[in-house]
Amino acid sequence: MQIKSTSPHINNDDDIVLQIMEIEARDNVHLCILLRKPNEQEIKKHVIGAYRNIKNQLEQTFHQSSNEVEQTESQRIETQNVAIRKTTASTNVHVNNDQDMNN
Repeated sequence: MQIKSTSPHINNDDDIVLQIMEIEARDNVHLCILLRKPNEQEIKKHVIGAYRNIKNQLEQTFHQSSNEVEQTESQRIETQNVAIRKTTASTNVHVNNDQDMNN
């Protein structure tokens, strides 16, 4: 087993930097990765991506809610219109005059 290559490794109080090592053993190459803290640029990129996702979800939810409010309002107006039509429905009034009574 031998180490083929190693990336630079820096370790201080503020940062843990990624170190990648390729290890060759019996004609197989294995990759060994040591983790590190994300840098400021990566954090900003992640935060911006998360913000965009949340913003898109909120816009979709708002759009759906607006449509539901419009549908509910339309249904309420239609219900009121039906109620108004029922209360103001024309009534057929037959007026009897004296001639109709005599016949």
